[in-house]
Amino acid sequence: MPTVRLGDIDLYFESHGEGPPLLCLAGLASDSQSWLPVIPALSARHRLILPDNRACGRTERHEGPVTLEAMAADAVALLDHLGLERVDLLGHSMGGFLAVIVARDHPERVGRLVLAGTSVAPSPRNKALFADMLALRLSGGDRELWWRLFFHWLFRPGFFASDAAVTEAAKLAISYPYAQSDADFAAQLAAASSRRAVAGFERIAADTLILCGAHDLLFRPEESVEGFAPLANARSVILPDAAHSLHWDDPAGFSAAVLGFLAR
Repeated sequence: MPTVRLGDIDLYFESHGEGPPLLCLAGLASDSQSWLPVIPALSARHRLILPDNRACGRTERHEGPVTLEAMAADAVALLDHLGLERVDLLGHSMGGFLAVIVARDHPERVGRLVLAGTSVAPSPRNKALFADMLALRLSGGDRELWWRLFFHWLFRPGFFASDAAVTEAAKLAISYPYAQSDADFAAQLAAASSRRAVAGFERIAADTLILCGAHDLLFRPEESVEGFAPLANARSVILPDAAHSLHWDDPAGFSAAVLGFLAR
């Protein structure tokens, strides 16, 4: 898969499938591989474009700025590089923040918009939580325990039915060859935590799907739906057996909701 020089970064991205292009923007500490559970279903009907945001995965940032605006600009620059004038846009969590910025600032580039497991801004509780998670990570403690604690905020209750499976998931996260460094995690977190509701986001006219997990502790469904209520062309779907990482908890339900919306 290719890496392309875009300004001050070497951006890694993957492309899967054929059809109408769908640009997918991942969340905090997540890269192109975070979409693995839904790639087969989504790529059967769309050309998926999956970048690693700056300061994550295989994207080299060369000490460039790590801000939401910079990451959103990277996404638009990638579309320019690929010669894509208009795409459907899917953003999860922090990637939803980026998608809102792109849709607000470049409405001509966005067809339909999917905002999954996200809201207009991080809550004070989320900011405090992630500040504590960063401090714990930098303390040099048990990294497996760190991931196990983090999973409680990401996955549905059923994920924890097997302790062996949770342990294996933590070990896989630790051994991931493109794991985010502590410094890059801190940089992305600072960008996400600085987010306020984007001024003028209510002007977004694109057909928008607000996709939520019923068990999401980070962005509660009612918080997401209420926050995006000013959007004139928004509708919402809540997946009943999913939490924050709804495309991992319920990939079939996630894919069906996204594909059904994009086919409208």
